[in-house]
Amino acid sequence: MTTALVLATLGCGPAEAQVGEADKPQRTGTQDPQKQGPKKNAPTTVPIPTNPKELLELLTKNGIRVDTKASTVTIESEVGRPADPLEYVLIHRKGKTHEAMLITEVVPSLLNTALLAIGLEPGENARVEEIQPPPTIEEVRAGAPWLNVFPPKGKTMYVTVSWEHDGKKHTDVPVEELLLDATTGLEVKGNRWVFLGGNWAPLLRGEDPVFMGDYQGNIVSSCYMHPPNHLVTIVHERGNDEMNWWLTEKCPPTGTKIRVTFHKDMPPSVKKREERLAKEALKEAAENAKKDEGGDKKQPGSEDNTGR
Repeated sequence: MTTALVLATLGCGPAEAQVGEADKPQRTGTQDPQKQGPKKNAPTTVPIPTNPKELLELLTKNGIRVDTKASTVTIESEVGRPADPLEYVLIHRKGKTHEAMLITEVVPSLLNTALLAIGLEPGENARVEEIQPPPTIEEVRAGAPWLNVFPPKGKTMYVTVSWEHDGKKHTDVPVEELLLDATTGLEVKGNRWVFLGGNWAPLLRGEDPVFMGDYQGNIVSSCYMHPPNHLVTIVHERGNDEMNWWLTEKCPPTGTKIRVTFHKDMPPSVKKREERLAKEALKEAAENAKKDEGGDKKQPGSEDNTGR
């Protein structure tokens, strides 16, 4: 993707993008960017070079390594200390760190520029619609849904992490291996990651739009969030449940330095994991079928051995 197209997609001016510290945000699901007041430590702007080489140098200077041949973007982060179920896999330090797995100092708008530069195309965020006619209060209390949830749309991208702990190196581990699906009690399975490209909105009516990721710090979400002020979202059958996500035992301790890599194409480690999960699924299906078959072949009278 050319630099000009990157800038056009970002919505930047002729040669600028936002950079600066973000303030602690409100809850994503309830915020209204047009009702937010002026921010302290608001992002400033830095020139975006029109020369691709200079653009890569700018990104590198700001802690973002772009490999155009491998179509990857790599940044540094560290494991956070979440106190609540995870809403984010990755967030800027000024964001909702109490609900995030990994924390970074990298500026979201520049990271977004890098992801566009390796050819990622923004998809569509999740959306909801009220069911019509709506269920009664009694039906809702009994568990009936009152919303239809439409998952995000877009091409699949991939996220891996690398770290060293207790003398052991872990390289290009699929980030899913650190994310716990509380419903199953296992690492998340059957998910995808979709690039959204962030969101531009005015903080006050009549003002120019700003890149909201720089104000809120949201980068990679582990559940469906609205509006799409984050850069990347999970796609999963339980993506609408913000209480469903936690850390697996494989996640290293708080403060551990972790390198995060975003991939346009499937890396070998992700392919290997998917092959492993496919084999495990086949094995589980075969074992369940065997159990069912055994249950169907019970001997007469085997249900009652009391002689009655």
